[in-house]
Amino acid sequence: RVAVFPSLVREKSNMATSQAEAEQMERKLRPIYDAIDNGQNKKAVQMMDKILKKHEGMHCAKALKALALLRMGRNEESLVLIDEVIKSQCGDQATLQAVSMYHRETGENDKVVELYTAAAAKYPTNGEILTQLFMAYVRIGDHQKQQQTAVNLHKNFPENGPYYCWRVMSILMQAHESTDRKGVYLPLAERLLQKYIEENRVETEAEVRLYLIVLELVGKTEKRLEVMKSETGKIIRNPLERASIELSCLVELERWDDASERLREFLLEYPDQWSYIREYAHVQVKRSVAALKNGRGANSGGANSEGANSGGANSEGANSGGANSEGANSGGA
Repeated sequence: RVAVFPSLVREKSNMATSQAEAEQMERKLRPIYDAIDNGQNKKAVQMMDKILKKHEGMHCAKALKALALLRMGRNEESLVLIDEVIKSQCGDQATLQAVSMYHRETGENDKVVELYTAAAAKYPTNGEILTQLFMAYVRIGDHQKQQQTAVNLHKNFPENGPYYCWRVMSILMQAHESTDRKGVYLPLAERLLQKYIEENRVETEAEVRLYLIVLELVGKTEKRLEVMKSETGKIIRNPLERASIELSCLVELERWDDASERLREFLLEYPDQWSYIREYAHVQVKRSVAALKNGRGANSGGANSEGANSGGANSEGANSGGANSEGANSGGA
């Protein structure tokens, strides 16, 4: 929505426009934002024409006018205007956002990438621009470039945890599209998150969930269970979510006794939860089958032993018979 533009007008880094000028621009453009947001494109064009008569170099107004003209079906006029704005290489956030909106509306996401790539080259430490560049790469599916942008963001803003996780998510996206996902990408993602946890930098539930996803993808169920029982797992505040993850691990590991006990605790606290009742029944069946298998194995071993004893008895009988035979021979003698 165009209404989000005003919040992005104030530039927080060393941009050419001062804060006072940005606030002045915001006041002048706010009615235009509202008009475009409400679909009043003709009114927005008229308002921008008045502004541009006084401020011909206001690139944000030109970009917004191009957007309004595009929505009115005046494509050729809008294209000429937007090209003029792009050639100016203006780097203020409001203008970049307006041009980005124009290209997204025309389906030219590759041009959004070009726009923010040029802006990032001009302002390499600007967090807003790098963030928009990252999002632009996400839209076109260039996961390697989005990973590089996430690394750049984390390098410039190391205190911002989400940027680190953006890097890991970019690696997971590459793993999803790779035929050798467990060869390179998943182990790398696991190492990065393991390091992040060891440095005690995990603060949000999303970061813990991401780590659990990676562990699930690499098949480390025991490790997932270990995490859920640690202080890291307690970052997930919802006790039902924690218990559900722990239960899924126990079921996957076929630890039926532990799973049964965990479900019994759930049912005592939430007796009307049908999902727990159903899962409890499922676990009891699995538990009984496992017990029968173990019991059958033990009985089978006992039967073999009895068979051996029986065999021994027959042998004794044979020996006894042998003794009788000797007696008979003696009688014959």
